[in-house]
Amino acid sequence: MKPTNTLLPLLAALLIGCASTGGKQATSERSGSRPLWVDNHPASPTYFIGVGSARTDGDPVAVQENARMAALNDIAQQIEVMIASDVKLNEHNVTINNTVALDQSIFRKNIRTSAQAVLQDWEVQATWSDPGGRVYCKVVLEKKKYYDRVNKKVNDAIALAGDALAASEQGPFTARLRELNKGISALDEFLGNAMRATIGGKEIILNSELPRRLQALLSSVEIRPNVSQVKLTATTAIPDSLGVRVFVGGQPDSSVEAAWSASVQSVQPGGMPVRKDGLHIVMLNAVPASAGVVTITATVNLGTLAYDLLQRKFALPSGSFTISRQIPRIFLSATNAFSKRLLDRLTTRSAAMLAPSPEEADLILSAQCEPSGEPAQAMGIFRAKALLTVLLTAGNGKRILDISEEYSAADAQSGARAQANAEKVALDAAVKRVEGAF
Repeated sequence: MKPTNTLLPLLAALLIGCASTGGKQATSERSGSRPLWVDNHPASPTYFIGVGSARTDGDPVAVQENARMAALNDIAQQIEVMIASDVKLNEHNVTINNTVALDQSIFRKNIRTSAQAVLQDWEVQATWSDPGGRVYCKVVLEKKKYYDRVNKKVNDAIALAGDALAASEQGPFTARLRELNKGISALDEFLGNAMRATIGGKEIILNSELPRRLQALLSSVEIRPNVSQVKLTATTAIPDSLGVRVFVGGQPDSSVEAAWSASVQSVQPGGMPVRKDGLHIVMLNAVPASAGVVTITATVNLGTLAYDLLQRKFALPSGSFTISRQIPRIFLSATNAFSKRLLDRLTTRSAAMLAPSPEEADLILSAQCEPSGEPAQAMGIFRAKALLTVLLTAGNGKRILDISEEYSAADAQSGARAQANAEKVALDAAVKRVEGAF
């Protein structure tokens, strides 16, 4: 892979470094005469020269730093002016070893404000303290060193992007995606600029070709559910054969893993290892009637790569089906207050409806909540416990849910209030457990 010899639009947004970026200091000038460079900005064909100043009313070190930063900003502004004027610079060659030797022009035109080339190798050539209360600083930066660094940064990015493009031609689907994303990432700081290279005798624009190929690879993926919709009766178990098959370029590809999601939070899908026939099975914890029509979606499982692609506005391939459950009819075999409250809550949530008799019921429910011991007090806080028992059976007598659990709660005012709180916690738990039984 070889960068093309036509002029490449480079980018040069500047990150102005502090002293730690590496620059040489100069001895301060404190003579009475005012240097010419303070009032007459010097110019040079081979150096950028920046002049900056800062008031002396502060920490001496900070004052020097502020003056130096102002001088570096002055250089940055000069580069931006040169960028805007679209200056054509001289050329000479460089070879960079990065899998393939690159022979590319170093100096280019159209250096635009977008990439990040840190100002380094500057030198503080002189400083002068004004009796009026300002410190002046003159900084110089060799133009050739600056452009060498900018162009090396561009060349390295082109080499990395070109290598990634070549590596993406073959291999597993996910590996090819990663290579293309790596190539795009290498050019992230050169957005809006045509990064050209010649591959296989053909000139291409890398930061257009890489996204195009990545999108084409994503578009070649088809995720086919083995069902379009599932309608469950009130008591039907969730089938263990629901899933999808993944096709890449029209061919089954069991190496591509599936990631699952549901349109309703109470339904939690999880994947199973792909079967020999290429079917990716989805396991669902429950599908309560209160969830309504739930959309189960499978996308390609790309891990952290998925986040990168979504950030870049790529749409991940997906396939989906819907699943729903008929509202169960429940008959209360126990008519205590707690059982009625539980059924009322289920009915309000569209998770159940009242059956007038066992014969007309899908399910038979018995529930009770009683105090478990007397409320206790410690450090001014009352604590109480409640014992929850729930028995849910199908019409044929099969036990669907059989629990006996203890719940606790506290209150600062009285034991009775603590007991009421414990019963409320138990009721909430009972609703969740009954809904989650299917």
